[in-house]
Amino acid sequence: MGVLQVWPRGHTMSWMHALARKVFLLLAVLAALCLVGWATWLDPLPPADFTFVNGTEIKSVDPAIVTGQPEGRVIRALFEGLVNWDPQYLQPIPGVAQSWELSDDGQVYTFHLREDAVWTNLRNEKRPVIAEDFVWSIRRFLDPMTGAEYAPLLAEVKNAEKYNQGNIQEGDAVEVELSVQRPGSLPHARNEVLKGTLTTLVEEQIGDGSAQPALIYHINIDGTPRLFSPQAEQLDDPAVEVCRQVLLDFDTVGIRAKDARTLEIELIVPVPYFLNLMGFYPLFPTSRECVETFGYPEWTRPENMMVNGPFLMRRRRVRDRIRFVKNPHYWDQENVHFQTMDALAIQSSTTSLNMYLTGKVDWINDVPATIIPELLEQNRDDFQPEAFLGIYYYRLNTTEPPLDDLRVRRALALAIDRTNIVENVTRAGEIPAYTFVPPGIADYETVKGSQADEGRTLGFDGTNVAAARSLLEDAGYGAGGADFPTIELLYNTHQTHSQIAELVQSQWKENLGIDVSLVNKEWGSYLADQRNLEYNVARAGWIGDYVDPHTFLYLFQSDNPQNQTGWANSEYDQLVSDSRFVQLTAEERQAIEAQVRGEEGWSPPAHDDLFAAAVDEATRLKRMAMFFEAERLLLDDQVVIPIYYYVSKNMVQPYVKGFYRNIQDTHPFQGMRIERE
Repeated sequence: MGVLQVWPRGHTMSWMHALARKVFLLLAVLAALCLVGWATWLDPLPPADFTFVNGTEIKSVDPAIVTGQPEGRVIRALFEGLVNWDPQYLQPIPGVAQSWELSDDGQVYTFHLREDAVWTNLRNEKRPVIAEDFVWSIRRFLDPMTGAEYAPLLAEVKNAEKYNQGNIQEGDAVEVELSVQRPGSLPHARNEVLKGTLTTLVEEQIGDGSAQPALIYHINIDGTPRLFSPQAEQLDDPAVEVCRQVLLDFDTVGIRAKDARTLEIELIVPVPYFLNLMGFYPLFPTSRECVETFGYPEWTRPENMMVNGPFLMRRRRVRDRIRFVKNPHYWDQENVHFQTMDALAIQSSTTSLNMYLTGKVDWINDVPATIIPELLEQNRDDFQPEAFLGIYYYRLNTTEPPLDDLRVRRALALAIDRTNIVENVTRAGEIPAYTFVPPGIADYETVKGSQADEGRTLGFDGTNVAAARSLLEDAGYGAGGADFPTIELLYNTHQTHSQIAELVQSQWKENLGIDVSLVNKEWGSYLADQRNLEYNVARAGWIGDYVDPHTFLYLFQSDNPQNQTGWANSEYDQLVSDSRFVQLTAEERQAIEAQVRGEEGWSPPAHDDLFAAAVDEATRLKRMAMFFEAERLLLDDQVVIPIYYYVSKNMVQPYVKGFYRNIQDTHPFQGMRIERE
């Protein structure tokens, strides 16, 4: 059962069995203590008020450039957005914004910032958090040079997508970022920016024409025509000035500071989840003064960082821990109950469990799969797995042989026995997945059910090995996988990822006769390989950032940096994009009118309310039907192989209060507290 055997409550054993278990437990405890001692012997820290295992070593604490759950937990401790999420129900509650209004057309949010929100650091310096901080942070987030993978989240903000993609046209107001800084600016400030109007955009060959052509921007600045190009130094034309980039004028993007305490965000269409999105960590602000003074990554060092969240980062020891201390200037002091808090970078779930059971940590978010059946049998109050909005899947590189062939991708999907994986590896009640969007989104479930009634299904049952073999042969490979090249399966360091990869490796060998090389890399290298398409098959997971199919399906739009498969489908792109602009036709509204009038309980006084409710429901379901069609395209092209839907595996000490299980498995630290008997 693994390194540590957990005793069932009330269980009776023989004395020899009991003694053996006690010795085994003692050895495990000693091993855990040795591990902790080894990690901290050079510079021991006193125990924190609250300690949790955060999994892998994080990539960064810069909200704009990270995408992982481990990073998200740390960033939520340090920074705060316009809104927070209620820890139990994840509804938006006041954060830096103490209140807000939405225009009648649902397209303009006005946020009123609290006066007691401040930036602070370990030197006890303070600066007010103002609306311009959000404008500056979102501009940085959208800047193509930042490389924010989450930038598509703001596609519904007026002109945000156009700014992020550098998509400008003749007649647009533009900003030219020069190759030199503005005199007198902070050391790492953005370069000097000129503003004007694009009159013409032309391409010019460089040298012998083997390189990408240079883009030359003809821009009218204060009535004077000027030429700019990022490739100016490669051109034999002294009239062309060198620049870093040319973008749409950010003043045209729908985010503006009305005054120091008022922020306005304008959308192109109503977005039902937008307010919740403002509580998602990539959209948290950062201190302009801090970033421009120190630059990245120096600004993220504890001694340099300015934060506005409930905690400050006191220490960061790579591959060991982050020590947080309570922020004495955080506006919601009464709701922060820990003076100190540690986030441990421990990848081994066995080590994490040992530390939990010996009282060294208060919360772990994963446990060894081998111990799960016994934990469930004990019916422990501190281990209650629950389904949440997340999927474990394999991402496929569709750009290179042999996976550029749909038949090969489909064969791989058919040859995986997902039930075997969830019953013999994960073992916590995970659900085998044959579609990409997890269950739990009510309107989407309604649409999927109606489509299934028409005989349309998504995905595969995962057991049709004969069909998988036939597909490989159709693709030109001999029986039994003959002539099929060895492919690589990439995963990040984790016991469960390794066990699943080994099982899939054996299933593909047994069912298809193909050889698979397993490639295990640490978190940063694993992410980089996927971004650079330096893989064949890669383990991946996704937790919904909001309760809507869009949070899963927008990932695979061709211009999304998180696509990372090389797949592009114009029909898919259009469906996901058009889901923002769903309207009912006149015929559909007429049909609803007739339906409402024919329903029981209809009366002229109640008509308007009944009709409005029916139109709202029909619009929502029409939107969900578009997502259904998009998901069908994604799975028909077998861009990903769904494996299973996640369940939470949190273990939380009984004395920890204010920790709630929720559909996104997100747990704000505000409100958590220790209450020991």
